[in-house]
This record gives sequence, structure tokens and C-alpha cells, in this order.
Amino acid sequence: MRALRLFWAVLAALCLAGCASDAARGPRVIDVRLADIGDPAGAPAVDGSLPSRVTLLATVENPSRGIKISSGRLRISYRGRRVVMLTLAEAVKIPPRGVSEVAIPLRVNVAHNSAALSLRAAVRRRDASGIGIETEVSARAGLIRGEAAERGVVPLEKAVPTRLLDIMWRTLDEFTGSLPESGDDE
Repeated sequence: MRALRLFWAVLAALCLAGCASDAARGPRVIDVRLADIGDPAGAPAVDGSLPSRVTLLATVENPSRGIKISSGRLRISYRGRRVVMLTLAEAVKIPPRGVSEVAIPLRVNVAHNSAALSLRAAVRRRDASGIGIETEVSARAGLIRGEAAERGVVPLEKAVPTRLLDIMWRTLDEFTGSLPESGDDE
């Protein structure tokens, strides 16, 4: 169960990073990688088995003013059942005008249901057809403050640009390749 939960944490984190704007004038995510897996210093792991936090490192190109993302939440579902929820652990700042690496600290909650195993199998097949996401984000750029939320579940293939979906699959392949082949992940 430890490896399965960690697998979902990485999948959800990559989806969250992939939902960044792909607009011509907005920030553009160039690459995403896993930076850290762990709880805050001294905090016990959830269920005594796995950390409840993940930190991603995103390479972001921002051609305009700096942006502060004050809150964010991503829910991943498979065939209508919620499996993973990521919540931004603290505000994230994207520096203005240039390319920079941005740490994205996330809290992870994984449902203990059969959909989690089905989702894992779909990811291994690179079959995004049953995967859906819901997002909520609150951000500020200068004096402009905005909130955005998807009403209902959006298919992963429509929510995440193809370029970032390819990065997500690649990173998940690398991650799953490093997992032990023991039975503790089922």
C-alpha cells in the first residue's frame, strides 16, 4: 500500500502542475520533476506508512508580471470515483519576466478504494480516457486577484496540454521504474 499511495501522490502532483496556463501571454510550464517526498520536520506519516506531502519543482517561463498562487486544490477521479486530492500546502510565487524553478509544496490525500488500483493500471497503459480532474485556484498578479474553478470533472486529456501530458507520462515511467517489485503496493 505504501508504494501505491506514493504513486498516486506523484500522479496527482504532476496533474496539478500540468494544469498551468498554456496561453501565449501567461506562464508556461516547461518541465516538472519530483523534488521531495516527506512530511514537515518531525511530523508522523499518515497511517504510519507514507508521507502526506510532496514537493514538485516546476520550470516555468513567465513573460509578464509576477504571480502569487495563494491556494489551489486538485481532485483526480477515475471513472467517476474520486481517488486523489492535492491541496497547495503554502503560497507559491512565480517570479516575473523570465524562466525560473518554482517549488510547489502539496498535501496529498489518497482514497482507499478499488478505483485507486484501476487508475494505476490505466496510468501504466497510458490510457487517460477514464481519468478526470477538478481544479480550484486562487491567484494574484499585482493588484489583480482572481479565482478559477472547474465546474464538474474535466477529462485529463482536455485539461492538460499534450506537451505536458507527455512530460507526466515520462515522469511516471521513471518513478514506477524505481519502485520495488514487492507486493506491498497492491
